[in-house]
Amino acid sequence: MKRTLLFVLTLSEPGPTKYILVRTLMTWHEAMAFCRSKYTDLVSVRNLSENNQISSLLSGNTWIGLHRKTWPYWSDKSPNIFTKWATGHPHEARFKLKFQSEADLNDPAVQQQILEQLHAKLEKHGVSDFKLRWTQTDGLTFHKETKTKE
Repeated sequence: MKRTLLFVLTLSEPGPTKYILVRTLMTWHEAMAFCRSKYTDLVSVRNLSENNQISSLLSGNTWIGLHRKTWPYWSDKSPNIFTKWATGHPHEARFKLKFQSEADLNDPAVQQQILEQLHAKLEKHGVSDFKLRWTQTDGLTFHKETKTKE
């Protein structure tokens, strides 16, 4: 199922920058393609003033030109230099695990067991109110690394 949200785009006209809230539900990639075909691009937030102006348009979750896989850059390829995230955001942590097992680590049952063990360890160390999930960009969660000889 596709995740859908409203999105904001920048309208390129002479004078002050104008922002348009598009109330059509689309994925981030669909929203970017729509903006590029009709106007310019998804909105980029470059400073606090723009952030406040754009925020005044919004009433809920909305796509902007920043994608989690490319946070250093906006969808128009300009660098992301304004990072006034809400407190505690972005709240994503990634880490590398090393397993010595013959189990199929891409088996959903094995993955669930690993998540449950990680969840228990984190709770034991005082971490609360969190969710764990696997991110799969290519259909596989785990990848074997090849060892390089030094």
